[in-house]
Amino acid sequence: MGYNFPNSSIKREYSFSLSAKDHFVQSSQDGVAIIRSGKPPEFIKMNLDFDPLYGIYVQEFCQAVKNGGAFASDLSAMKTTMEIIDAAYKSASNGVAISI
Repeated sequence: MGYNFPNSSIKREYSFSLSAKDHFVQSSQDGVAIIRSGKPPEFIKMNLDFDPLYGIYVQEFCQAVKNGGAFASDLSAMKTTMEIIDAAYKSASNGVAISI
């Protein structure tokens, strides 16, 4: 992943890959490719551009500060998100499903 300064005409660099026992997933500018042993590659077209979400998030944050309201993402939501991410890493390293 990478980042360009706001208002740049160049999109930030964003990529990810996932590897499992039976497949490999690689993102591209237009979606993701899924490669499975002995099968032709599969491509799923999707929009991974999250730039439009930044303005929405900032507007909601400013409104919450101005009106004394709740934030769209509070520490409790972030904690829950991290628990899911941690469980995914643990599951991947141990090769078993993790209950949350």
